[in-house]
Amino acid sequence: MGNEEGPIILDVNVVISALISPKGPTARLLLKLLERSVYVPDIALYELEKHFIDVVKRKTKNESFMLALLHIVLSGVKIIGEESYKNFLPQALSLVRDPADAPYVAAALHLAKTHKKTTILTFNKKDFCEEPFKEKNIHLLELKDLQTQVK
Repeated sequence: MGNEEGPIILDVNVVISALISPKGPTARLLLKLLERSVYVPDIALYELEKHFIDVVKRKTKNESFMLALLHIVLSGVKIIGEESYKNFLPQALSLVRDPADAPYVAAALHLAKTHKKTTILTFNKKDFCEEPFKEKNIHLLELKDLQTQVK
């Protein structure tokens, strides 16, 4: 996988899934993806913080292990600040069914200005109005689609 494939915006649920099952397919795929340009909007950090304790309780109760794993994942991810994508939020809201996904789409719209192809990686494409993305060179992929390509 080379950088010519364009940047990837990670839905925070992909990161949470990798934390819940650090030896599972999502975690393995995420580590492979870190070889590429991977981004999250800054709101993802808030969402990770908000769900972190639940993840620790569900998985391991070992907070230091989970913090170390989260550090490994986030060290390879670039954060897009709200200042970079906030002008795209109104347009992004019209492209999603769940307003919580708007910052991810807005970040993708921001990156699409300077990249031929930008991908949003999610677990739930149904939350997005997929058709308008094609004309913006933004591709929606569900994790299951990418897992078959990376094996």
